[in-house]
Amino acid sequence: LKTEGSSFETALGVYVGSVLTQLQPIAEAGPDSAPGRRATIEFAAVGGQEYVFLLNPARNSDIWIAALSLHHFPFTPIITQAPHPIEVAPNDPASISVVADRAPPLFYQWFKNDVPIAGATQSDLIFGSFTTNDTGGYSVMVSNRFGTVTTAKVPAIAGYRLVVTKTGVGSVKQSPTGQFFALGPT
Repeated sequence: LKTEGSSFETALGVYVGSVLTQLQPIAEAGPDSAPGRRATIEFAAVGGQEYVFLLNPARNSDIWIAALSLHHFPFTPIITQAPHPIEVAPNDPASISVVADRAPPLFYQWFKNDVPIAGATQSDLIFGSFTTNDTGGYSVMVSNRFGTVTTAKVPAIAGYRLVVTKTGVGSVKQSPTGQFFALGPT
């Protein structure tokens, strides 16, 4: 909300309530520090909510022309840092994080393979001990009262990379339990 176009310096306030002496402030601003400037405030308006606007001229004048301009800004959450894939040695601690921005409060819900994870409602998904059972695709839904956004799935893998540095004839076989690999002749 801006008072650009007004013929006087202004203070500007937005309030809720119906009794003048009991109004609750939502946002307030005085004119910018330089003379002749106008006030600007930003707030997240809620549909159906009635607001009281206060315009207070900073200088006396016989004729005041007030101009209010209302600008709509998107307040649906945006992801500023998406979760990254992780590879973790079995039983090591691990975490997956998201950073989101917009009108608070922000709410989080993590998913593993598209299934909500009970209690996983923070911006960080923390594993005290990441096991092979935790391996999967993870995403997070971030929401506020204006909307919802969901990240793409990222892989999280518990295991060890197999690196073979010897070239030639031979084989690599996984044990029946899947716990280790054996190197041997063909």
